[in-house]
Amino acid sequence: MSSDPDAAKEARRLDALDAYRVLDTEPEPVFDDLVGLAASLADAPMAVLSFIDERRQWFKAAHGLSISETPRDIAFCAHTIRQVGATVIADAQMDVRFAENPLVRGEPRLRFYAGVPLAVDGDVLVGTLAVMDVVPRQAHAALMTSLEGLARLAVDLLDARLEWLRAEDRIDREQRRGALIESQERALKAAHAELNFHLENTPLAMVELDQHTRIRRWSRQAQELFGYFPDEVMGRRLDEVGLVHPEDMPSVALMVEKLVSGADIRNTITNRNISRSGEVLVCQWYNSGRRDERGQLISLQSFASDITARVRAEAQLIENRQLLEIAGRTAQLGGWRVDLETGRIKWSDEVAAIHDEPPGTTPDVDGGIAYYAPEYRDRIRALFSACVEHGEPYDEELEIITARGRRVWVRTIGEPVRDAGGQVVAIQGAFQDISRRKASEEELRQSEERYRHAAEASQAALWDYDMDSDELTFSEAFRDMLGYDEVAQMPQSMTAYMELMHPDDRNRVRRRAQELVSGITGDRASAEFRLLTASGEYRWFQSNSKLIRDANDRPWRRLGSTIDIHDRRIAEDQVRQSQRLEAIGQLTGGVAHDFNNLLTVILGNAELLTNQLRGAPEQGRLAEMIGAAAHRGAELTHRLLAFARRQPLQPRPTDVTELITGMQGLLGRSLPETIAMSIHHGKVLWPADIDPSQLESALLNLALNARDAMPEGGELTITTGTERVAAGAREPRLELSPGDYVVVKVADSGTGIAPEHRDRLFAPFFTTKKQGKGTGLGLAMVYGFIKQSSGHITVDTELGRGTAFKLYLPRAQRPVPKAAATPRAKATGGAERILIVEDDPLVREHVTRLLVELGYQTESAADGVEALAKLDAPGSFDLVFSDVVMPGGMSGFDLAARARATHPELPVLLTSGYADTALTANGRAAGVAKILQKPYSRADLARRIRGLLN
Repeated sequence: MSSDPDAAKEARRLDALDAYRVLDTEPEPVFDDLVGLAASLADAPMAVLSFIDERRQWFKAAHGLSISETPRDIAFCAHTIRQVGATVIADAQMDVRFAENPLVRGEPRLRFYAGVPLAVDGDVLVGTLAVMDVVPRQAHAALMTSLEGLARLAVDLLDARLEWLRAEDRIDREQRRGALIESQERALKAAHAELNFHLENTPLAMVELDQHTRIRRWSRQAQELFGYFPDEVMGRRLDEVGLVHPEDMPSVALMVEKLVSGADIRNTITNRNISRSGEVLVCQWYNSGRRDERGQLISLQSFASDITARVRAEAQLIENRQLLEIAGRTAQLGGWRVDLETGRIKWSDEVAAIHDEPPGTTPDVDGGIAYYAPEYRDRIRALFSACVEHGEPYDEELEIITARGRRVWVRTIGEPVRDAGGQVVAIQGAFQDISRRKASEEELRQSEERYRHAAEASQAALWDYDMDSDELTFSEAFRDMLGYDEVAQMPQSMTAYMELMHPDDRNRVRRRAQELVSGITGDRASAEFRLLTASGEYRWFQSNSKLIRDANDRPWRRLGSTIDIHDRRIAEDQVRQSQRLEAIGQLTGGVAHDFNNLLTVILGNAELLTNQLRGAPEQGRLAEMIGAAAHRGAELTHRLLAFARRQPLQPRPTDVTELITGMQGLLGRSLPETIAMSIHHGKVLWPADIDPSQLESALLNLALNARDAMPEGGELTITTGTERVAAGAREPRLELSPGDYVVVKVADSGTGIAPEHRDRLFAPFFTTKKQGKGTGLGLAMVYGFIKQSSGHITVDTELGRGTAFKLYLPRAQRPVPKAAATPRAKATGGAERILIVEDDPLVREHVTRLLVELGYQTESAADGVEALAKLDAPGSFDLVFSDVVMPGGMSGFDLAARARATHPELPVLLTSGYADTALTANGRAAGVAKILQKPYSRADLARRIRGLLN
């Protein structure tokens, strides 16, 4: 006799099982109904009442299974009888005890199991009541409680059956039969009571049909599920009630026929049902036929479970799986899993295809790593090891070499799978062919590099504006243009970007953007504007943009490029200024000739009157006023011509300090007492190469403008200094060439200049003064003088804080000459004979009178032809005094040349109301050294003629 406790326990269990004499017996309806009820309660397709002997598992009753026994070594229930309490296996494929079980790997492919042992005599486990499913699931507490109750009922039935068998041994057949009937009735009553309890509390709907297939029982759950009250369905057939969907009626009728004929003891069916409200429900029916001992049909019992939501979910799951398969094929994305116990890799079909391997390929870990390109193998091995050992997930982009030798970029993702104890038991992840994306990225990188090189070559900056989010991004070139150290310092939105724009430009640029969005300018637009740079200076830029629309033709993005056009704008402004000066010069030059003719007459006659009225002070004073006015008119004409560059400047080395000191009295008298003036000279000033009279005029003009800007008083400061611009360091903002400059700064504390006026400050005829208070030529004349002198002028002003002008005057290369005190020669006349050539009758008469008063003999001509005729006539002239511009096609230069040709010793003095460098050049060509500029005084005329005659 063995001393092994387990062996003794097993022997006791087998003895108890033999005593029940249940193995290999015929099916009994009570046990069949019991397992059917268990399947219904669990909503499971399979349920068994099994008994285990020393070599096999035998099913006394089975629901949903076509087999009657299995070997003990593969029986799930064999594990249940080894322990006290229920056994639940949520997923057999994930349980190491059953993963390779034939019932799992083959039919019926079990995944879920819940079994309760059948305990007799207290602790002897002879079998189990179990439910099973082909999908993984959990067993809820209510289910296990119901299974335990049914297991106790099964034991009661076994005990009643055993009691009947024992009674059969003691009494005769009738007694045994009576006892059996009584015992069965008691058991049946108990079973019916138990069944009724479960029927009332089960979530399943119960429908019972009589032998004529008419409804004889309709549970409360059936009423709740289908909406029909019992009195609406009792005694009627299923087709009469309309409970079954018409399309499913043939299959339901076949199921009923099999149960009625006895072809099936029990079966299941899934079909569509129609509720009282017309709703279509999908139900799973568990059906069985009850028969008496003679085999006659008593009734058909069916339990219905509403699986509409599950069917829809499964359909959605199938659809999603199909979509995932399509997406996987389209995206070349698949999954993989490594079982760390076996070391084998399971690939999805798509992963195998990426490796150019057939479906079902299952390499080991080393084999999988071997597919990676040699330079990436150490990396993937380290990632995989870290995932296994430390549970670290990874997501990496690497290259593999496929079975066909193709190099393929892949994205591999891995993550750990842990068991209930937290141990890593597998690694799973995703695998995607990203070769196209990598190729696109490389193509994009090359394209962007080419575009960047092109942008750098064109000195253009790129930008991208998202109109939905207001997000604005720039290239680094834009950062460099604006002088920022980091791109992050740039504005990140169009709103912030517009704040950098000059206020005068914002509305115009916004209008251009609106025209682009509305389609007025097509899908492209261009604008020029000023932006505030990091140095605080506004610079001019030109931006070209393209509008991008979405599929609905809605504007959503703008792309563009921007270039710095500041130097170009300055050059264009200079050209426009020169054009304006040229226009004014043409106008002034045309007027100056006639005006100077008139001034010549006025000034000459004023001098004559002044001399004649020496004894009449009052009248003499009037004559002097006429002369002064004529001088002022001549000076104004001179300045206009100089401003328009029609009259050459007379630059010479000038001591700027001495010039300003000499002007101090004049400046002081020009300012009211409410304005304080201070002058500060640099320690050492170079001489400036400048026309001193024009500089005096410019300084006086600036001082008067400062006076007008300080109506309530203030301070005027004049400062001098020097500045050197090194070679190669040209300053575009100052437009200065390399060299040395004398700088004169004239600053006031006045009202300042409004931003909108700054760009037009030096424009001719522009003024902000009231009508009659200014001509708009003052600053323009200053600007023209400075530019004609190869210098530059800048203005620094702020509204309410004053204005400062800086004049940059070129340094003279020669020292300032010492002034020689030469006495002014007295105007003297003579008796020589002079030919006067003048087309203007008033001027001709006036000059004749002046020369006659000086003692000269005169004869006059109205044009050059008449003058030549008189020169060729008998008699000789000692000098020809001729206007330059005359009618008839012959100028004073032509006359001088032809006169000198026939009379080489004859001196010629030319005069003109025009002032131009060309006049001087033409005069030299004609043999005339100097031209007497109109208007001239009697003394000037006398000295010039006497000088030539002498």
